[in-house]
Amino acid sequence: MNDRVKQIIERFTDTTAWKKFRRNDRLYKFYKKIAGNKVEHFVLSDRVSDVQNNGLKAISEITDALSGDDVEFFVDNGTLLGIVRENKLIRWDYDIDLGIIINEKFSWLDLENAMKRIGYEKDHQFRLFDEITEQTYKRGSMYVDFFNHISDDSTTSFYCFYRDEKVEYSSSNEMSVLELKTVKITGKKQIDLENGVKVYIPLEAEQYLAGLYGESWRIPNPNWVSGSGPACIHRDDCFGYFEKNDSVQ
Repeated sequence: MNDRVKQIIERFTDTTAWKKFRRNDRLYKFYKKIAGNKVEHFVLSDRVSDVQNNGLKAISEITDALSGDDVEFFVDNGTLLGIVRENKLIRWDYDIDLGIIINEKFSWLDLENAMKRIGYEKDHQFRLFDEITEQTYKRGSMYVDFFNHISDDSTTSFYCFYRDEKVEYSSSNEMSVLELKTVKITGKKQIDLENGVKVYIPLEAEQYLAGLYGESWRIPNPNWVSGSGPACIHRDDCFGYFEKNDSVQ
């Protein structure tokens, strides 16, 4: 019964009626205050539970799978925040975030093959300027996001994508772009968690988190607004594109 209800909710949020409701700031804010967070948690409850129960094990498996390859990677975003701040995963996280360096030494295809070896399939990816910038893999209800990081002399950047109900998109897979321009990541270090789990974090983890979440990142904030950190740049000069696995080449 719960699965059926979840499917109905997910389908409704893709309808014209929902999108019209979502554009009404006053009504939507009231909905979020009264029920929105509870509904979202219900829809994602299986994923949240899997991350809490098996997330660290999944990170350990992925770390072992990638460590033999010539690739730079580290826990990222909310996963990094929980591990550095609390030495564990944030209790409401519904996926695992990993930063990765995609280059001539290690390609997206190399990543796909490595993830296949431990039972993950590619679910979807995002493109910007015809380049893949993010891929998501799944195994059961466990989802893992990989964000490609690009560095210059002084910064490291990566991209996230979202739908803004106030924007008129030309297609259903067109997405708004959030650029995260952070302190330059110069390398990674290993930290050991409970049960022998090892993870890699950026050498500049604390500065990096301050860019993503603000200087108060050490204090949990239930009212945090995604994309509001000082490193976040909402791009209005371009769009990204979502590609589901069955359309990915």
